[in-house]
Amino acid sequence: MTEIIFKVNLFVTIFMVGVIWFVQIVHYPLFAKVSPSVFPEYLAWHARLTTFVVAPMMLLELLTGIFMLLHQPLHQFGRIGRVVNILSFGLILLIWYSTFFIQVPLHDKLQGSWNQEIGARLVLTNWIRTVAWSLRGILLIWVL
Repeated sequence: MTEIIFKVNLFVTIFMVGVIWFVQIVHYPLFAKVSPSVFPEYLAWHARLTTFVVAPMMLLELLTGIFMLLHQPLHQFGRIGRVVNILSFGLILLIWYSTFFIQVPLHDKLQGSWNQEIGARLVLTNWIRTVAWSLRGILLIWVL
């Protein structure tokens, strides 16, 4: 069972690595190109559709990460397996913190209209999630 949970966690993480790099390099920078007259509606659609894709995956990553942390499926690696589990779960917590206490509030500030400074902060601070998910992916592939 723990092997299946690990593989689900790995799949979800790799999926999210792809999503976050797309968002970081393509999607967020394109916010500045959206016409001001349609930006509020565009942002609302972005939030709805992105949540539809990302929320189930983030929740599944969190739940499988909790399972891995509690059941130590990497016990065969000894102490390093425990460290990887803790570090991997810590990265999940960092991603969730960044999402709900940095990115979501910045999105909320953009709801009325586009603001170049806030948009630039959104791109800059999103590197937290981009790096964290990338590190998780590297860690889990290393374990595989």
